[in-house]
Amino acid sequence: MQHILIVDDEKDMLALLGRILSDKPEYAVTVTEDSRKVGELLGSGTFDLVMTDLKMPHLDGLQVLDLVKSKSPRTAVVIMTAYGTIDSAIEATRKGAFDYLTKPFRKERILQVVDQALKWQQLETENRLLREQLEDKPHFSALVGKSRAMHVLQEQIAQVARTTATILITGESGTGKELVARA
Repeated sequence: MQHILIVDDEKDMLALLGRILSDKPEYAVTVTEDSRKVGELLGSGTFDLVMTDLKMPHLDGLQVLDLVKSKSPRTAVVIMTAYGTIDSAIEATRKGAFDYLTKPFRKERILQVVDQALKWQQLETENRLLREQLEDKPHFSALVGKSRAMHVLQEQIAQVARTTATILITGESGTGKELVARA
């Protein structure tokens, strides 16, 4: 289930977007017309995508974007506006908005942008998790073997890999000392 937050001070726009996105069973949609509630909503749950209007009372769309990125940097944000300018589009993109939509827009365009934003967000999450896995584990791919001695060696490498200690690796020529050092 992918969680989407829609922020717009126009009730009709909230209803329309909520209806379009709620038709997809894989989306859980939350809507608010009060931009001041975004911080509270972000604190109570994780959103994969935030769609926000640019011109709103209290917090405008760029302030909502800043708030989302400060509390949840990996959340994709789409800015929507009926008052699109090149300057505001550039600023939104510079601040990390995934996309910038001008109103009025068609249902197909909304679904396309939401789909792309959620795929991007999913790839970012997978990429981060893979990086964390690579950082957490020593690199044993060059070491071949499944014997008990190889498992013991890999455990020893894992124990010392995160330290700054100097390690002496000894053995005959061709036994893989350099591979152990790299691992």
